[in-house]
Amino acid sequence: MNGLKRYARGARALVSDPRTGLEVVRPKRYIFIQSHMRSYSSLLCHILNSNPEVAGYVETHRSYKGTSDLWRLKQTVFDTAAAETGGRYVLDKVLHNRSTIDPVLLRRDNVYVVFSLREPVRTVQSTVAMARSLDPDDWKVDPLRVVRYYIKRVDHLRRLALLEYSHATYIDAQDLIDDTPRVLSELTAFLDLSEPLREEYQTSKLTGVPTYGDPSEYIKSGNIVRTRQDYSDIEVPAAELAEAVEAYERAVEVLSELRSGPLDPAS
Repeated sequence: MNGLKRYARGARALVSDPRTGLEVVRPKRYIFIQSHMRSYSSLLCHILNSNPEVAGYVETHRSYKGTSDLWRLKQTVFDTAAAETGGRYVLDKVLHNRSTIDPVLLRRDNVYVVFSLREPVRTVQSTVAMARSLDPDDWKVDPLRVVRYYIKRVDHLRRLALLEYSHATYIDAQDLIDDTPRVLSELTAFLDLSEPLREEYQTSKLTGVPTYGDPSEYIKSGNIVRTRQDYSDIEVPAAELAEAVEAYERAVEVLSELRSGPLDPAS
């Protein structure tokens, strides 16, 4: 019945807006970027979105409990994408523990998950610096609160890696900057894209808009910016930083072994 209702909605959309209706009913594959704040996830999403087979570059801040939520993602991506969304994939990124994806969906053959982690020191410093430049009342101006977020998020990603997937992989976030050709080649193969991913990318109407992704000037360049501002003056509490490093190393150990199928829960 739920499937019939969705097709009925798609049929109604076809009558009112044929382009929207076709996107609602057309089968798609789904890419989920599972990462954390300030992990170059906006850069990765823009690079993916610039490939003709992929659409989606913003964080929707939603959870996925069933197939209907995947359909809603298609609608959201269609509404926010500047280009046509006629490719095989639609994309979302998940950076917070409050946004969840039902494990049943993760086992679907048309769902592809890309995990990505960035080391804690620069992640926390970059997060704090960005918050201070945008809103002095934001909780992220406090390094202690940010490092605690990082620990919880990275631990959660490690546990997520133990679930069963049809398609899942891991990239080191810094490698997207430092070893771009290899990372993009691996992702091209993982997604079986007919055209290779390139480091030049298209910007769109929500590029650089806060809450949708990276609000910095870097993301607006359309190219990977490798020389970035140093935030080493931002101090991270030593005890919590040590805990964050341990959480990061534990997660990398598990994620580096990520493959299709379940990992050892004892990891």
